[in-house]
Amino acid sequence: MAHIISHTEILNVDAADAWMCCKHSDKVLPDLLPEFFAKTEILEGDGGPGTLRVLHFGPAIPQAGAAKERLDTVDDATMTLSYTVVEGDPRYVNVTGVVSFASTGEKQTKATWTSKYDVVGEAGPPEHVKNITALMFKTFEKAVQSKKTATHTETLDASPDAIWSAVKQENAILPKALPHLFESCTFAKGNGEVGSIRISKMGPAIPDAGELVEQVDVFDDAEKKVGYTVLKGDPRFKYVTAVVQYAPGPTAGTTTATWNATFVPVEENGVLDSKFVVAVWKALESAAKA
Repeated sequence: MAHIISHTEILNVDAADAWMCCKHSDKVLPDLLPEFFAKTEILEGDGGPGTLRVLHFGPAIPQAGAAKERLDTVDDATMTLSYTVVEGDPRYVNVTGVVSFASTGEKQTKATWTSKYDVVGEAGPPEHVKNITALMFKTFEKAVQSKKTATHTETLDASPDAIWSAVKQENAILPKALPHLFESCTFAKGNGEVGSIRISKMGPAIPDAGELVEQVDVFDDAEKKVGYTVLKGDPRFKYVTAVVQYAPGPTAGTTTATWNATFVPVEENGVLDSKFVVAVWKALESAAKA
């Protein structure tokens, strides 16, 4: 008969923000809890159902080594994630877990973890896992409370349809228009749809950036909206996600471009500048007008 263990924590943040941190825990946990989570490897998938990942534990979890997990569901509507442990602590088998977030008021969230498992031999309940889960929830809270936002709006001298057409050709446009910023832009996975992974090799104007690796989170033709999360990039930031939308501008044939970003800086006073985004917009505007 399967055993059940659970833990509930009240977090002083919005449920949607806590859920977003959970979905990006592969980056958040090694950044903020390196003593417990040394690194995370994605073996298969893009963070959605079917993703296979390995959690490498840090020195605060002696002899724990690593655990391989498969994500079974990632449900935005209910803010629920479920997983199966494929390889892990040999004292426990048939391990599954569910993590969920529910709003209990303004900037207050009930975070719940429930796990089912079978015991091998005389092992007791995995209380250490429950304790780590409690710490993980509080880390999500800390990450949300540390986050900052940035926004910028600009009017582009081309129609939304023309700008959006250029957005779809960014990989070809940006290295030609902005070679000092982009050496090359290619998709390592997909072709721009949700879940695609884009790698941009940065140009000489950004000598220490190396590669910018982004995951496409939103690509909406009807709304002319694209959203992405930076998986690897500027070392000044632990986490960056943004949404860009192109709407009809104040006069016929113009576009209102809006960029909204959420980020967690390494340094408390770190800021995310919009100059890079504006340079991209100007390149798209030129391509659209041409």
